Amino acid sequence: MQDNCASLLTATVSSLDGLASDKSLAVLRIDTFPTQTAVHQVLLDAGYCWSAPWCGKRASLLISLRAGDADLLSQMKTKGRYNTRLAEKAGVIVETGSLNEVPEFYELHSKTAAHHGFPVFPLEYFAYLWRLFATRNRMAFFIARFNGRPVAAICNTVVGSRMYYGWGGIDRDPSCSRLMANYLLHFRAMQWAREHGCTHYDLCGDTEFKRKLGGEPILWPLPLRKFYGPFAGLRRCALETCWKRPLLRRTVDQIAWRAGCRPRLPY
Repeated sequence: MQDNCASLLTATVSSLDGLASDKSLAVLRIDTFPTQTAVHQVLLDAGYCWSAPWCGKRASLLISLRAGDADLLSQMKTKGRYNTRLAEKAGVIVETGSLNEVPEFYELHSKTAAHHGFPVFPLEYFAYLWRLFATRNRMAFFIARFNGRPVAAICNTVVGSRMYYGWGGIDRDPSCSRLMANYLLHFRAMQWAREHGCTHYDLCGDTEFKRKLGGEPILWPLPLRKFYGPFAGLRRCALETCWKRPLLRRTVDQIAWRAGCRPRLPY
């Protein structure tokens, strides 16, 4: 790691301490990517500690992109390969979206969120991310179309040599669901990632659908937390203790939801 990068990380962490002081924050939680070992060390040196409560280690699936398309398909489960080819034969076309296609992605993402009952970031958030990262090939939207109609979309980010699946959405109309466009979407995203120098594709989770795409199981690191203000050590101990006792954890969790102290985040 270059010295200027280390200095930048240290300065960033110092700025976080200043932000916590200015805003009178009680605690900061930082989630890091699996490969960010230098970031982990800087945060640990600054007083952050690994902490499991309300997150823990997250299981994921990591797909190697070092091989060709045939090998990518061979890594998939039989059903995954079948559905990928089915979407292609059905005439599904996957495009790399521009800023103009962000609203199309957002509409599909919002429909999926409404179906599953989870909140979403505003449209402006995704447009901001695109302007910030997509021009540097650090982010990409992939839109699947059938007869010109958007039927599925995903938004992925690139950190280091890995592409990470971020957000997705699909048209839940039965005529669209039968196209299996989401399988072809990820396959095309893997191809794009490989062409842009990525060595791995992280599905950011381990679900039945994602297992059909293949990959080796991995665990993401625990979050890092730093407490501020009076009795910081005591509050950290209380959080960890509560987490280890399921009944107490559920009680505190319900109280926090009702009091608005733990807002639902869209991820």
